[in-house]
Amino acid sequence: MKLRIKENTLRLRLSIGEMQKLADGFSVEMNTCFGETTLKTVVFPFGNNISASFLKGEIIVVFPQQEATVLLKNEDSGVEHNAALEEGKQLKILIEKDFKCIGRADELNAGLFPNPKEKNK
Repeated sequence: MKLRIKENTLRLRLSIGEMQKLADGFSVEMNTCFGETTLKTVVFPFGNNISASFLKGEIIVVFPQQEATVLLKNEDSGVEHNAALEEGKQLKILIEKDFKCIGRADELNAGLFPNPKEKNK
């Protein structure tokens, strides 16, 4: 899982294996250590709506199992959801397939989705 945060946008890029786990009903998590502090990011495959929260040092994302199953099987690159926040603000949540990088060594692309821009592979 790759995590990118920019202002009020949260973007997650998931490998084939991570997307499959969510489609199978299992959560996916990642830990990022900052010295003695760890940021935990967890994606749970339940609920009816995409949502995200930050609680006790954890980023918690809900990505419904049905949506993970559909995204895993279709040609779309990802899904987007705008979650309403206080004072009229919004948090944009993007959950995307992590595509192989063209020209990158195969071992660095292991487990990633085929790049739609790559021909004949």
